[in-house]
Amino acid sequence: MLTSRPHRNRLLLALTCLAGIQLALAGGCAMTGGRHEPDAKPLAGSDHEQASRLLEQVLRYQTQGQWRQVVKTTGVMLDYHRDDPSCAQALAAAVPAALKTGDSTAALGLARIYLAEFPSDARLVPTLLDAVSVSAAAADSLAAAEFQLMAFTADPEAVMPSASVPAPLTMLDALDPIQLGRLADLFPGQATATLLGYHRVRALLRSGVAAQAREVAAALAADAPDDPWAAGALDLASGSSGQAFARPAILGLLAPLSGRYAGFGLAMQEAAHLALKDAGAPGDSTWALEVKDTSGDPVAAAKVARALCARPEVGVLVGALRTGTTVAAALVADQAGVPLVSPTATNEQIESLGAAVFQTNMNDTREIRQLAELAVRILDKKRAAILGPDTPNGHHLAGLFREQVEAQGGEVVAQAYFPPAVTDFRAQILMVKATRPEVVYVPASFEQMALLGPQLDFYHLASLVLGSSSWSMARPTAQQTGSLEGTIFPDAQARFPAAWTASFQAHWDAAAFAADQTAVARSTYLAVRKVINAGVGMDGHSRPALCAALRRPFKSGSQAVADTLSPVAAATGLLLVRSGQTMAFPGKLFTEALAAGQPAGAAGADSTGAVMGPVPVPAPGRKR
Repeated sequence: MLTSRPHRNRLLLALTCLAGIQLALAGGCAMTGGRHEPDAKPLAGSDHEQASRLLEQVLRYQTQGQWRQVVKTTGVMLDYHRDDPSCAQALAAAVPAALKTGDSTAALGLARIYLAEFPSDARLVPTLLDAVSVSAAAADSLAAAEFQLMAFTADPEAVMPSASVPAPLTMLDALDPIQLGRLADLFPGQATATLLGYHRVRALLRSGVAAQAREVAAALAADAPDDPWAAGALDLASGSSGQAFARPAILGLLAPLSGRYAGFGLAMQEAAHLALKDAGAPGDSTWALEVKDTSGDPVAAAKVARALCARPEVGVLVGALRTGTTVAAALVADQAGVPLVSPTATNEQIESLGAAVFQTNMNDTREIRQLAELAVRILDKKRAAILGPDTPNGHHLAGLFREQVEAQGGEVVAQAYFPPAVTDFRAQILMVKATRPEVVYVPASFEQMALLGPQLDFYHLASLVLGSSSWSMARPTAQQTGSLEGTIFPDAQARFPAAWTASFQAHWDAAAFAADQTAVARSTYLAVRKVINAGVGMDGHSRPALCAALRRPFKSGSQAVADTLSPVAAATGLLLVRSGQTMAFPGKLFTEALAAGQPAGAAGADSTGAVMGPVPVPAPGRKR
């Protein structure tokens, strides 16, 4: 039977009211940071037994990675059983779970409850410190600072071993005066007021507002004359304390000394020790090396970086091998104002993470962009081909090269890939040759090129060959050097004095490490030498001063190539193999030719001889 519309509406309203009454009887209620909708209050057993069953659910959801359910079920426990001790364990699981969902607001709300209700729980401080690392890695500096402040409130010694001596807390020191004021509102009380006041004085001094810094410091000293943080703030503002501007003595190396990348970590450690020994730390004998194990894990890298940055005597970090671990550590270091130098991470955006983050290696995109600019825009070779290994990295580099060549106005007319272990390249060479390319990019290892080079000559591939910067790091025999005749490739050490590379090669025990580990060691060695060199001659320099010294050499060289047509700039850091000898590519000759009105590509597909004219430099093409 049909029901009339008015009657049907009254029926729906009655059912809705009934449902609301049932929900109220079931105990649905709100929790700090958002509403929770528990299915129903557990009725069986005592309150403690009910709380224990809910905790079992929390831990099961945690094991299954159901982070939202961890947070929701913990909320139910707090709604009904906040006084039960088992809530502490649930909160220890819920804080990181909320961060994993990306909800830092909920995580902070749960952490505040945890600190207020269970201040003596053994899991509290480790949970808060882990939350600091995760928030810092997510670039949420304000949340990271609040978590660190909560941890410091619970156990000052756990956050700062010498808590009685005023020194900046890593995350608090990354905030501006306004953000510090917000934290002061959240954490009222004399103890936190002087701590935050100390950091506010530091922030004002960094901003150049010395007069206001002195006013804040004087007010702190008047309110708490015996408080060490107030006294420290007054010392900073008056300029009588050297702590904030103390000369850094510790060079922290972040390396994976355990786990699957341990071999690389040990190579980095040996290389750093060797660099300190070879440099002799002239005029800078206070530098000392301290190595921390990242285990190849981003969270571990962030944690050890945080621990190092919290110590005023640590002046710089170097590491942390792979891009993921480097990013995690770099975000922490930059927020603390501690320079971090990455010698090996390949992502070209590492330096964009902050003003205190530096990258010393020639990454893939940067070197391929330089090769494409030289070939297409300077040498006027529009038709390019790719001849590389059939591996994920080979295809990755090939894709970058195609992208850069097309961006410069050229085209890739052929792509051929060979199995990594092959020794006969005939089919791939003939396939490429049939398209008559003017230039061939070979993203192969030095060992593969040593086999490929003679076959390129045998099949008369009359094209200019461009290669990888890894070729510049090899120590070839005379026969192997011959296989590179006429090739052009980036110099991986272009940013460093040649004497540093020579010193590394002279003292490094290559037999003790694999070739790729030695390559990582070389990059680490050069980065450490660069840091030591930047600090020479600085008497009592601060971390900002060291950043400024590092910024000058690290922001120059081949990095500036992308937007220039200058042949000299485009050729900076490129090598040419001529008559069995490796030399700097003669970019100056192209400048002179272009100035005389000669087209850069007048020499044809396989030679630059016409541009070079009668100068005694052979064309960088394949032998005939």
